[in-house]
Amino acid sequence: MNWTLHFFEAEGSLAAWRDRLIDEAHETFWRIERCLGHDIEMPPVDIVVQRMHGPVIPELGIVGMTLRRRCLAITLDPNNPNFEASMNADAFSRTLTHEFHHCLRHHGVGYGMTLPEAMVSEGLADQFDREVNGGNGQIWNHALSSEQWPSMLRRAQDALQTKHYDHRLWFFGGQGFGNAEPIPRWTGYTIGYHMVAAYLEAVPEAKPSRMADTPADEVISKAWRLLCEKMSGSRTS
Repeated sequence: MNWTLHFFEAEGSLAAWRDRLIDEAHETFWRIERCLGHDIEMPPVDIVVQRMHGPVIPELGIVGMTLRRRCLAITLDPNNPNFEASMNADAFSRTLTHEFHHCLRHHGVGYGMTLPEAMVSEGLADQFDREVNGGNGQIWNHALSSEQWPSMLRRAQDALQTKHYDHRLWFFGGQGFGNAEPIPRWTGYTIGYHMVAAYLEAVPEAKPSRMADTPADEVISKAWRLLCEKMSGSRTS
């Protein structure tokens, strides 16, 4: 395994979890390697595992971040009441898988600077997690109700052509400017996940493990209309 774990414990020990985290990192590495096959190289990655109180997804007690193409960080808060259940539900492995796909994408086309690029990158990372680890996505992939989908797709459609967007607003929710309808928490993740799912349905031979270099425009051109038709009955183009 060419991943290296670095434990940052100045704000609290992870001794009680360290062996388990190391074992799960190894298991995740081998699952991903089998998924990628022999023709896609597993790049070396530094993995920072740090303990901090607070700056995690409250529902999990865990959060991940890709710092650059060969470095990612996973923050754990064992004091969070949901942490142990999340660990038992493989949240560490799944977060590691998600962030590693971002590392792969940083080696190629990059994360992106526009809303559609960010949605595709996040959608691919979560679909890669599903390919490697199974399941039906994460809680942030199913954040919109059927009533919310049409208006959020219209809002996203307006933003597809602009180079400037508010990442925090689209991915973590908020009011935005003026009298616009608030954007629910995790909207960007949800749209991205289902857009990539629509692409995978339209291109059956495609797999997220083979799409680290796939440009966002390729996904949007084949999947956006399908997503709109599925989620709102719209024929937005």
